[in-house]
Amino acid sequence: MKNVILLLSIMLLTGCATTQTRRTEFVKIHTELAPQYRDAIMKGEVIPGMSREMVIAAWGQPVDEVTEIINGQEVKSWIFQVYAGDNINTYGVKFMDELVGEVRLINVQKRISGYPDYYSPIHAQFYFLYDRHHHDDHQHYK
Repeated sequence: MKNVILLLSIMLLTGCATTQTRRTEFVKIHTELAPQYRDAIMKGEVIPGMSREMVIAAWGQPVDEVTEIINGQEVKSWIFQVYAGDNINTYGVKFMDELVGEVRLINVQKRISGYPDYYSPIHAQFYFLYDRHHHDDHQHYK
């Protein structure tokens, strides 16, 4: 266990943790993971029922967070930019009771030639994730 903690500390300090390394280390440490979550993390997928830590293992840190009040309850959603070939996919991940309740593809953008890391900033408001006809007590705040 000391070796794992030391390895993770060194990786964090040196910044050399790749996406696949982050996924692999998380799965190695969390041997209690159900097979569907372990497989999803290793493939870089986020599925309903995952914890916040599992989502970070699969996709890294979110680029934005949105908080809403729906039917009197606070609902958190995270925004992610995920590179997929020449596309940059923007996903919204909505948490319910601290677990992923919904994953939605929000937008797909093509990378601009000559600018491999360029993407248009997206200011996300999650009104499109919820059916307003079924949520009378729906308010946005950030």
